[in-house]
Amino acid sequence: MVLGRSKERPKFFLVLHVVDAYDNNVQFYTYLYLRRDGSVRYVGKGSGRRAFQKTVGHTPPKDRSRILIQYHPDEQAAFEAEVFLIAYYGRRDIGSGPLQNVTDGGEGAANPSERIREVCRANGRKNGKRQGAKNAKNGHFQRICTPEVRAAGGKISGKRNVDNGHLDRIRSTENWLTGAKINAGKLGRRNVESGHLARIRTPEVLVMGGKAACHKRWHLARGIVKTDCPLCVPATL
Repeated sequence: MVLGRSKERPKFFLVLHVVDAYDNNVQFYTYLYLRRDGSVRYVGKGSGRRAFQKTVGHTPPKDRSRILIQYHPDEQAAFEAEVFLIAYYGRRDIGSGPLQNVTDGGEGAANPSERIREVCRANGRKNGKRQGAKNAKNGHFQRICTPEVRAAGGKISGKRNVDNGHLDRIRSTENWLTGAKINAGKLGRRNVESGHLARIRTPEVLVMGGKAACHKRWHLARGIVKTDCPLCVPATL
């Protein structure tokens, strides 16, 4: 049987074969969970008994006839088929279809839903705090933060940068000039956006800046204090 896409959106996915949970000859495949009305509820990729295993957020139907399987020659083909099927039927969390999938499928977590992103962020913060407390308690921070360890790490990194030519590349004249222009541009934009240039370019500030430069050059550098200089007067008080 050859899979095909009809003009109308199908309610279920025609498959080559429905397998039993104890079929040990299953290789990589894509699987679909169907609702009672025949519409597709979930699309996944797996091998072995994956389609029949219950995990968090992954509950197969009790009726095995609503678990549909299609084999693929290798894992990459199964990943590609999973991505295609999820895009075809659409995800419910982003309003594109009926599927309960929270990612676009394929290897890794592609385009996860906002709920999954928030869960990952919360878990990352929790794990970071837990690991930090553990490292502080077992003395790991004290061992890796010593001057000797830092110096050794710097030497290793420096030797690696010399060996692979990284220092030669970043120390070239072109890179220095490019980096200077980029940093100057960033600083300029930041000063404009924050209003710093508008504040320091007022006539009063410019006049005061000129007086300060003259005072530093002609008075401070020579140890001269003049009573008619507004900048020298505080020094005499």
